[in-house]
Amino acid sequence: MEEVRVRLKEMLSAFNISQADMVRKTGIPKSCMSTYFSGKRLPKQSAIDKISRAYRINPAWIMGYDVPMSLPAPSQQELDAELDARLLTLIHSLNADDRKIILSIIERLSNTDTQ
Repeated sequence: MEEVRVRLKEMLSAFNISQADMVRKTGIPKSCMSTYFSGKRLPKQSAIDKISRAYRINPAWIMGYDVPMSLPAPSQQELDAELDARLLTLIHSLNADDRKIILSIIERLSNTDTQ
């Protein structure tokens, strides 16, 4: 447990952030985050994954393994996939009329690019 607590504190220093910043960026409740920093509880894998994604930190490093802290920069393919997923999520959240408007905009942009 000690190692996770130490690693989380190292992250605060490395990113020059507070626990409150980490709570906001990860969505992990403040009460849970406090127990991780105090060493009273170990974060569940889902919490480690949220922290890892939010700060591009190797989850194995957070857990205390002797690996590099940072994850490698994402590839263009990973960035494109993330963008596609975000677009789909946003499009699905729209009503049918708004989706038609977005479709027409995309079609116009596609026609402009090919000419």
